[in-house]
Amino acid sequence: MGSYSDFNTIRYKLFNIYKSINTINPLPTLMNHSDCEGEWSPLECKILINELNSIKEIIDKYHQDDLTDIYNFIDAILYLSHLSIRYNSPIIFQ
Repeated sequence: MGSYSDFNTIRYKLFNIYKSINTINPLPTLMNHSDCEGEWSPLECKILINELNSIKEIIDKYHQDDLTDIYNFIDAILYLSHLSIRYNSPIIFQ
């Protein structure tokens, strides 16, 4: 996926996009996770899928910038989240 700093940079870009539109606590599963260790359980991945789909809708509706890196990040995490659920196995950060 990339380095820890890449993960953190893109995560905060997503946070700022979401926060500019929505005032509730944005993306808690994504934002409250360490950027370098731990895991997302299959249950957390179900929540994460909802968070990421929500931010994709916001990006599609409100942002015209070239956000290819953000879309690639979202798609990669969505893919891993679906695999996590399918195989009942966590996404592990190492």
